[in-house]
Amino acid sequence: MGGDKLIKPALRLMTWYRLVIEEIKDAVVITSYTRWVDSVQVRGAENKEVYLTFNPRFERIWLESKKRLLEYAAEKPADMGLRSQYAIRLYSWAKKYVVQKTKRISLEELRKVLGLESFKDADGKIIKNAPLPVWANLRQRALDTAIAEINKKTDLNIALESLERAAHRRVTTLTFAIKAKAVPNGH
Repeated sequence: MGGDKLIKPALRLMTWYRLVIEEIKDAVVITSYTRWVDSVQVRGAENKEVYLTFNPRFERIWLESKKRLLEYAAEKPADMGLRSQYAIRLYSWAKKYVVQKTKRISLEELRKVLGLESFKDADGKIIKNAPLPVWANLRQRALDTAIAEINKKTDLNIALESLERAAHRRVTTLTFAIKAKAVPNGH
């Protein structure tokens, strides 16, 4: 894979980044918390080479996902032009509710949709804090950017209609207006 400079980043991948894998087996949802890198191997003394071995559970899921990517692109061509991970996630969520025209969602659920929730291990201990914990940062860096990209490049038009706040002016629930456009502008 690479030389001496990749040892530290490879070891960080092995220890810091974890996966949450949700599977359904025999009508039971099984959530697994696992590392995606199984081992880091350094070969050679002078010209070191670093090799990563994927966790077999991650590798199986990655290979299966790769097979389905072309099918996914054929089903949802509009969101393939999106660059932001937040835009892709928000578009996929909003596409399900376009018939309803509006959709109310809690801030906690929106964080899950955008992939901005905390990750916990099997014992319930937080292993990764939620990114963008402050509402203003989440809105500016993730939500507003995603909405703008979706509105420009896809067959949907999304607008944030209202915010509901609890005590101490904390945002708890959002309502989105979701409309289909006849022809995407960005294609």
